[in-house]
Amino acid sequence: MTGVGRAALITAGAAAATIAVDRVLKVAVEHTLDEGEQVNGPLGIRIRRQPNRHGIAGADQGSGANLALLLAGGALAVGIAGAGTMLRRPTMLQVGAGMVAGAMAANLVDRAMHGSVTDYLPSPLGVVNAADVALGAGIVLGGLGMALR
Repeated sequence: MTGVGRAALITAGAAAATIAVDRVLKVAVEHTLDEGEQVNGPLGIRIRRQPNRHGIAGADQGSGANLALLLAGGALAVGIAGAGTMLRRPTMLQVGAGMVAGAMAANLVDRAMHGSVTDYLPSPLGVVNAADVALGAGIVLGGLGMALR
């Protein structure tokens, strides 16, 4: 397998894993909790189902600005995945790029298909979901991959 082929496989694998984990957790929350309901999960982690019906970055849902942000986010996800694939090393950068692309894709697909994203992990930044956590972790991992290059 070529260097680019291996990089593409790593990036795509990280994106697919991010999407799968995010989807499984969202479905579990959606089928277990009613909107606004809160429970204590494993290890004492609070879980609260809270749909995020706001448009992206504060844009009104259904507006032209929201559509433009959806399209730009999709293009950015593809660009990030492509960058992770083309930059053959280090692996941390490829995994980070895949996590960022997968996280963006997961939330964009939810928003496009359902009009909202299910958030369920209360944090100091607000209520987030696994894709949001993966997005932050992917940025950190990709940054470390660039710094250690």
